[in-house]
Amino acid sequence: MQNILHFTLVFVVAATALRSSEVLSLRWADILWEERKIRIVKSWKKTGVDGDTKTPSSERDVPMGRVLAHYLNEWRNQTPYGKPTDFVFPSLKKSGSVPICVSLFCADHLRPAAKKAGVVIPDGHRWGLHNLRHSLSN
Repeated sequence: MQNILHFTLVFVVAATALRSSEVLSLRWADILWEERKIRIVKSWKKTGVDGDTKTPSSERDVPMGRVLAHYLNEWRNQTPYGKPTDFVFPSLKKSGSVPICVSLFCADHLRPAAKKAGVVIPDGHRWGLHNLRHSLSN
């Protein structure tokens, strides 16, 4: 189950260019299946609560293509936290009460996978979901 969570998290960021704080705050009710959109109305703060988006223009609906919708639906069918108020990317260790810890995910999974795939990341340089956000513009 952990792998599909990770895959879907990375796919959402890479396909939408959302900020990690915006992705972390997503609840299933924010996925507008019929309209094929993801509603961005909040962001997850380091203090462990939802807050405002970074800028007023960040509050918007993001298009959700068919492939992205497919993978989100696959994840929803497998997660034990699929109610409308549940986090889309929950911390399984904390029983879904908070979203996944992005810094641990990046350190333990994303960065090693990127290096294994041939991404050159010098020691001491940050590399994580933010890099995927900017990959759409390159």
